Amino acid sequence: MIEPSDTADLVEYSFGQLYAEVQCIRIALRAWTEADTRYDKASDVDASLEYWDPSAEHSDQPGAWVVAYLFRGVRSHSIFRNGVLQSPIPPWTAPLGLPYFNSTVTVECWTGWPCTLDMSESSPTMLHDGDNLIAVETTEVCETLYGGGLWGVPGGGISRGALNGMFAFGDVASDRATEARLSQSPGVYKLCWCDGRASDCSSIKDFRIEAGRFAILGPQRTHEFYAAIGRALCIPSVQGYGLQHGDFLAVMSTCGMVQGIRGIGSMRAQWQGVSEPTVDGRAFCWDSSSVVAAVPGVYNLCWCSARMSCMEKGPQQFRALAGKLRVHGPYPDHDFGAVIRGRVLSLGGLTGVGLSHEDRLAIMSECGVESTVGGIPTGADSNSSVVGASSISSDGGGTSYTWGLEPVTATPGAYSVCWCGGTNTTGLRNCSSARHFTALAGTIEIVGPDPSQNRRLSVVRGTKAIISRVWGRGLNISDVFAVRRSGESCSSLPSSGVPWETGIGRRGLSEPVNSDTLDSTEAFVTIVFSGRVYSQPGHYQLCWCRPVSGVSCDRDRPQDFRALAGTITVVGAESGQIFVCARGETPCSIANFKGTQSTPYDRMLLVPSRETCGTSRTVSSQLTGKATDNGKGFTWATGAGFMASAG
Repeated sequence: MIEPSDTADLVEYSFGQLYAEVQCIRIALRAWTEADTRYDKASDVDASLEYWDPSAEHSDQPGAWVVAYLFRGVRSHSIFRNGVLQSPIPPWTAPLGLPYFNSTVTVECWTGWPCTLDMSESSPTMLHDGDNLIAVETTEVCETLYGGGLWGVPGGGISRGALNGMFAFGDVASDRATEARLSQSPGVYKLCWCDGRASDCSSIKDFRIEAGRFAILGPQRTHEFYAAIGRALCIPSVQGYGLQHGDFLAVMSTCGMVQGIRGIGSMRAQWQGVSEPTVDGRAFCWDSSSVVAAVPGVYNLCWCSARMSCMEKGPQQFRALAGKLRVHGPYPDHDFGAVIRGRVLSLGGLTGVGLSHEDRLAIMSECGVESTVGGIPTGADSNSSVVGASSISSDGGGTSYTWGLEPVTATPGAYSVCWCGGTNTTGLRNCSSARHFTALAGTIEIVGPDPSQNRRLSVVRGTKAIISRVWGRGLNISDVFAVRRSGESCSSLPSSGVPWETGIGRRGLSEPVNSDTLDSTEAFVTIVFSGRVYSQPGHYQLCWCRPVSGVSCDRDRPQDFRALAGTITVVGAESGQIFVCARGETPCSIANFKGTQSTPYDRMLLVPSRETCGTSRTVSSQLTGKATDNGKGFTWATGAGFMASAG
């Protein structure tokens, strides 16, 4: 018995964090039931620390003894049987200690990891196997718990039964390894203790003793950051608790996977997707010499503490979710199909993540490289320093783009379609440099004749106009070619009028390409003009048209022939030349003959002025002159002299 000196005095006793104002307390020995075989009934006792509560009722009598704390299975130096202390004689003495925890001690676990707490540093004077802890908010009071445990801690915040002072949260495998992981927000929480010998800890009311502080280390899980393909990646501000110098972040599909996301950070690094170590625990950057090249999408940001040997053990250490990273940009596998030379350029159907109406596309040989693709127009509102860049997206979703009203005149071939995110997407730049267009969106194929391979085409004046092997890419049946007047170009064709050289073919237009004139590889065609060539010798531009959308290539639609196919040289004599020979002259010779590409093998036939060249006739050798001076003159000669009739 513990008795105050004056029963009128008011005494306060503290049992852990349980406070009660009492006038009388006692320690009482307690008997076990016969069914309880856990302890040695010959030498072990139960003892309860009790106080008198006048307000309690017992057997209809006012007042009752209330148990403040129960000491279970205490090894004593006495023998207690059937409620009777047999030896030694009273007063009975045994070492008893009230439970006490150093509540200022903080134990730690990492978010994203299993959690087992070692409570030995809390210095409890009474700790049993089978005891339990509950993790609660710091605003909770252990004696009056009502809100339950932390749901982000496995087991609803309640530990498994203790073993050797170790408290595990969540299911435990056969090797005692904890399997469930913490998902609770990082921060400091409170631990409350339940004596597993005094109760089965099935009610939160059993957790009445504060056992210390519980710190969950790591980043907040709710961050959302953005990155753009083709840009270096830095994350400026990660929030959390216990973050420090030397921590890492990794971009992963699932935290704790064997490898991170390729295309984030250095491609030569041992571990893909892993940042550089942070300096302040908040800002994280990836290799500054690399840009984001991952497939657009939403990825997990996963954290690893500097205390975890992150780079030695690899991505499996990155188990803590730090939020999401949205990689904005187009998917890189678009096939935009054929772009017809001579037509205006527009592309649609772009898909990706985070596309914006301020994005742009550019046609380039290689994305992000300062190289010029000639013949790709620049969008009306595009920065002129980026050749081949489009206007900003022509719709609100960043899926369609235009390049103005000028035609495409680039050399046929395959080109990269490169993307630059606008300021609404990344908050960074204005797409003013080729290095901003590093994200591949897909490819296009520019089809049509290649003028660089068709510079020496020729037809002979007075003959049928057939041009073999006009080279190009993607040439097709029904293509039509036209001859532009001398000194005029295909790209400057008027929208009305007839600009064609009518002395060649069907008023300047070829016959449509057919299966007989198209090579099976679509790499070259044979062009056939109807009729003979009557144009003056010289150089002409050959223009090309591809019929589209049911609109045929017609001489009255010159705007469809703006693609240069090559250069034609009309070979032969100039018309309108006048020479004089006397009848009987031996020989009859002319000099200073004007023509193009004359040769020593040329011949000149004289016909009466009332007849036309090309008419079928019997050719007289007397009227056929042979070229002299490499085609710059001709000679008609017979033994009897030049005997053609005067005229």
